[in-house]
Amino acid sequence: MHVGIVGAGISGLSAALLLIREGHKVTIFEASARLGGRIHTHRFRPTSRNGSDVYFEAGAMRIPRSSLHDSVYALIQYLNNHNSSEMKVNLIPYVLEHKNNKAFIKGRKFDRLILTILLGEKSWIFLRNFDIGFQKLLKYDEYSFRRYLRAEGWPHEVIEYVELMNSQTNQYDLSFTELIMQNLDFNTKEWCTVRGGMSNLVEACASLIGRSNIHLNSPVQGISEKGNRKVELRISGPSEYSCTFDKVLLAIPTAAMYTIWQRPTWSFMKEQSLRGAWFEPLYKMGLHFRTRFWEHIPEPCFGGQSVTDLRFRWIVYPSDNLCHDGSGVLLLYCWMSDALKWGAHSREDRVKLCLHDLAKYFADEEVDVHGQFIEAFDKLWSNEYCGGDATFLPGQFSRFYEVAKKPEGNIHFAVESSGCNNRRSLSQQPHIEDWENIGDGGGIGDGLQVHADPGAGAGAGVNLHECCPPLHPPHPPPYRTSVNYAVEMLRAISHIFAFLASWTCTHMDMDMDISQNLGLGSARRITGILIIRD
Repeated sequence: MHVGIVGAGISGLSAALLLIREGHKVTIFEASARLGGRIHTHRFRPTSRNGSDVYFEAGAMRIPRSSLHDSVYALIQYLNNHNSSEMKVNLIPYVLEHKNNKAFIKGRKFDRLILTILLGEKSWIFLRNFDIGFQKLLKYDEYSFRRYLRAEGWPHEVIEYVELMNSQTNQYDLSFTELIMQNLDFNTKEWCTVRGGMSNLVEACASLIGRSNIHLNSPVQGISEKGNRKVELRISGPSEYSCTFDKVLLAIPTAAMYTIWQRPTWSFMKEQSLRGAWFEPLYKMGLHFRTRFWEHIPEPCFGGQSVTDLRFRWIVYPSDNLCHDGSGVLLLYCWMSDALKWGAHSREDRVKLCLHDLAKYFADEEVDVHGQFIEAFDKLWSNEYCGGDATFLPGQFSRFYEVAKKPEGNIHFAVESSGCNNRRSLSQQPHIEDWENIGDGGGIGDGLQVHADPGAGAGAGVNLHECCPPLHPPHPPPYRTSVNYAVEMLRAISHIFAFLASWTCTHMDMDMDISQNLGLGSARRITGILIIRD
């Protein structure tokens, strides 16, 4: 069987590996000049003091160490078992949080207790049976997260403040289902990333697939079904040509499908799922500095991230090359409404604004941010074919999930909105297609049996700790074992405010006047006292 794959992101590449492993022929068409899709490692020019690779992740940057991501580790182990040693994918710990990461609100720095950690430590987040629990969760799919909290009695000011400290502006207007699933992702205590950049994972995939099977700068302009159940793709580029396949896999976001000039018209709900897919705006900027000055201040940050109310919202400190003497990169990151505003500025102005706000953040450390600055690279994902993250608005998961992943004849779909585990490709990722999906659930190979273990034939099982040594002694992974149903998750959220309010007054010892320095209303002021500490 010859399968045409549209899109050379991680979903398209991993699907190609599965099909090749089962003896099928694949041809991949990628519209852009690079592989990886939302995996995009940008490499800066090395300085005289820095002989090592200086880079940052303009796209996907971290992988949770949880059983929900076994397929990712299975893919990595499969690549390492079958590639040359030069193409080995090495994982290193990713530091999601560091004790010295400071929040910056209203011109002041504070230690903070992140609400999502508080949620994650409550037993209600564990599930006996994910499928049963998720069905109960879907009863609330018509609610936005904000609407649910309002129905449970949370004041608007409290909701706004918690959103500011833990998320992005207007993100709580996404569906309740979406926000709970995001919380499941970030409840993971340990994370890892790829040594030398996430693009090494992409290159390892391409090496096994074979470069001759991958065509860059080859946008697909037409899809048509032939009378013999074949599917024809019309490719543009330096020259136009057509190819006929037994089956076609569209491994591109729905936003990118709008670049296909001609294609079949599918069912009404299929078209609605493509048309109605919501993409979060996303913006990332990497700033290359002469030194890793954030590791040499009185309270140094070795990885982790800081939330701010500045224009860029989040500062991400690198987890690679910790304590290195050479240059380094800080990542500035925002999404939703905070990211959308950046598109109105030129790239030059975006760099100036980021440096201006970053200087505010480090003003108390007497760091000359402008003097340290070398160069910058930014990525406004909303301006790309693929858009930002695909997320669900209220009611969309119930309406679109099943129909979005359903094949149309011999045309199959591996788009973000067709799967829960791969919908967050920038901020939590990459969530790669389950290795068994193409053979059964994905249906691309009629009668094709694709085993869950990609190393099955090579005697290789998935060993997460072998792929990436833990930061701490091993602990039971979250969600793998039983505790409570998702309905308890819902019930617990309504008790969060009561839980916070039950804290003793010792948490109110602060070297500042909350009402004057933060300018909060009374309800929001209480939350500020409880969540932010000096």
